[in-house]
Amino acid sequence: SGSLPTQLDLLDFPRDSGFFVADPLNALLLTPLIPILGVSVSYSLLVWGHLIFSGVAAHLLARRIHGSDVAGLFAGSAFCLAPVLISGIQSGTSESMAGGWLALAVMGLLGAAEGDRARSVTIASLCLFLACLGGWYAGTCAWLFWASLLVVGRPGVRRGASTRRL
Repeated sequence: SGSLPTQLDLLDFPRDSGFFVADPLNALLLTPLIPILGVSVSYSLLVWGHLIFSGVAAHLLARRIHGSDVAGLFAGSAFCLAPVLISGIQSGTSESMAGGWLALAVMGLLGAAEGDRARSVTIASLCLFLACLGGWYAGTCAWLFWASLLVVGRPGVRRGASTRRL
């Protein structure tokens, strides 16, 4: 009807309460879909998209770390079916099922720790930004991984060698 979807009749019946968007990135992704497909179909597409994205991102991260497609397949399958992501579907917390941003941020941070170019640092910064925008769970874990890279460093590398760019 030309208004923002901040009021739903199905929440908190019979008072028809509004809802709070905890993850601005998902709200941005759903804004063009809700008027065309409706709330239920749009949310279902968001759920499937996040689960597939989480599996692909975990696959790419594991393949980067271990150099094996089998490890990537196992990690991607396990991560997209992990209870921490699946529980977000039942409770309706779309920010908790956005785990792909975390895997993407970890991959970007590893690239920045290994690379010597400004491009890898820019990519890592963008990945951290998307992880924080996608939900505070992924953002917090991504920043904790960044802090652990600073304190501990990468395995098998001198401590100061991998933290110069970070």
